[in-house]
Amino acid sequence: MEKTLACVNCGANLSIKNDKKYILCEYCGTPNANFTTYESIDLKKINDGSKDKKGLEKLALCFKLKDYFALKNNSEEFLKKYPGSWIAMTYLAIGEFWTGFDDFKHINRVKNLLTNAIDLSNRSEFVLDAKNRIENNSLVIATKSDIYGDGLINSLKIFDNFLNEDNIKNENKTLVREYSKKVFEKYKIDLDKLYSRSGNSTSSTYDPPYIAVINLFDIAIITDNDEILLYFYTQVTHHIRQNGTKSYINELIKKKTTVEDLLKSKNVDLPKVKSKNYSPGCFIATATLGSNCHPMVLDLQQFRDTVLMQNSLGRLFIKCYYKFSPYFAKIISNNPYLKMLSLMLIIKPLHTITTKRS
Repeated sequence: MEKTLACVNCGANLSIKNDKKYILCEYCGTPNANFTTYESIDLKKINDGSKDKKGLEKLALCFKLKDYFALKNNSEEFLKKYPGSWIAMTYLAIGEFWTGFDDFKHINRVKNLLTNAIDLSNRSEFVLDAKNRIENNSLVIATKSDIYGDGLINSLKIFDNFLNEDNIKNENKTLVREYSKKVFEKYKIDLDKLYSRSGNSTSSTYDPPYIAVINLFDIAIITDNDEILLYFYTQVTHHIRQNGTKSYINELIKKKTTVEDLLKSKNVDLPKVKSKNYSPGCFIATATLGSNCHPMVLDLQQFRDTVLMQNSLGRLFIKCYYKFSPYFAKIISNNPYLKMLSLMLIIKPLHTITTKRS
């Protein structure tokens, strides 16, 4: 009787006529990992020293019957007797994968089991093949998840774990890029609407959600697509301006710098990002602290927008400041001693006053 396998991408039946590692789906072109070679064990070719042939054959039978919960439980029991059995570790990893692929909660345990099995087996093909097949199937299954919510979070976790591993099929990499493009298109629609709704604001109030910015970074890096990289750069700039004092902001600045460097390496011009009714930065504070994304600079900008801009005297002060401060900022930026003095005598006291006022 000819064996069949369901395509993990489209669900079509695949005929298994040989022991090839991957079966190409005739309908969608997806390479599917062929696990049928794990339905039996030839202890003449593979032996992990446990010498329990019947126990190992029982694991192989559980796999053949696709009873993955039994495979998982029996593998765990076998490992209690023979902790060094890398064959049982491999079967346990396979059982963990097939019983948890709906939410991928077990994926780190699967990786750890396979890593240990590879080390103990001295890189046996039996284990390496299982690892490679799980990685490729995981990527395909992840691209079938929702493009929002928990589905997206789980998919990004899988991409981060497996996409850059060796022997990932090009067809599966294409599926990941197509999925990521769909995620980007949804985020772009939602965030552009949010930006439009802030159109009547009298200050720079547009603030894209943190989780959206983080997910955009992941898919920008995955796809290496200029449009997505530029869009992330714009969104993260808005978010940093609005949340400069948050505990996570330095990590977000690092992600922004990563994308900025990547775009520069590709000779792509960085966009000039301006929030709604956003005025220039704090020149002296920026010169002193070295970055217009520094939390103190962002706090001072917020004070300018929410306090000074709201009255005529404050707006007059801002006008005078922007007329004369660039000259002093240039001098400060080139002198470490002046930077220190400016920080101690101007920026820190001013920051303390403005944050209390806010």
